[in-house]
Amino acid sequence: MTGIIFPLFFIGVEEPQTKRAFDSVYKQKYGRFDPVIHKINVSPQSKAMNEINNEAVQRNITEWSLWLSGDMILAESAIAWIDNYMRNIDPPNENTIEYTFGLWDTFLEEIICGCPLRRMDVYSNTIRKNVMRNDFYVRKELEKQGYEFKRPCKHAHAIGTHFDNPDEFQVFRRFKARGIKSRKNPKERNNYLKKLKRLRSKNSDNKLYEQAVSAFLFGFKKASFIGAHDITIDEIEYQHWKKNEVHDL
Repeated sequence: MTGIIFPLFFIGVEEPQTKRAFDSVYKQKYGRFDPVIHKINVSPQSKAMNEINNEAVQRNITEWSLWLSGDMILAESAIAWIDNYMRNIDPPNENTIEYTFGLWDTFLEEIICGCPLRRMDVYSNTIRKNVMRNDFYVRKELEKQGYEFKRPCKHAHAIGTHFDNPDEFQVFRRFKARGIKSRKNPKERNNYLKKLKRLRSKNSDNKLYEQAVSAFLFGFKKASFIGAHDITIDEIEYQHWKKNEVHDL
């Protein structure tokens, strides 16, 4: 099992968890990631993802490759669990293009689907547009072409953690984006807001939950920029939000 190797693409911005995330990449007990290619602090996010695809083409990386962000910290057994799942639990077929593995979100206190393993012979040919949820639109287009997406994250197993011990700016960016995404889906918006308020009541001594609710409402009601994640825009809107926090509807 020590011979298991996956390429790894590390994208995003500098997060409170980034050092631990990098460390977790190199502390795998049952295999290794090679090569490790990172695009940190490249904005907007769509640009970073397109640069990763271009580099995959240049390096002729066509095999299964893990995508990781700076707020994701892998368990030491992550590679082993991924390999076992693909070999023995749900092997890929010729049309399988992605597995999405679960992470324990320490802020939302639940397993989320957030750590994709992608077949780069196809994925490297995709282009992300500068829009929110660009991954969603790429996936829909690939599904139309007959490709299959597996979601072992639904089986309640986490290969790492997500959003552990965030700071205020990180909370703002995440939940502002979630608020923007909810604009066209009232049911999703109401359910997500209820979840945040429930967590706020449970964790009343942690002001970040109050700020998560406020940032969500800011994204839904006031955020003016709705493209892909862009750290420069986030910093501008963060300062605006701090002066004019949006509270409950």
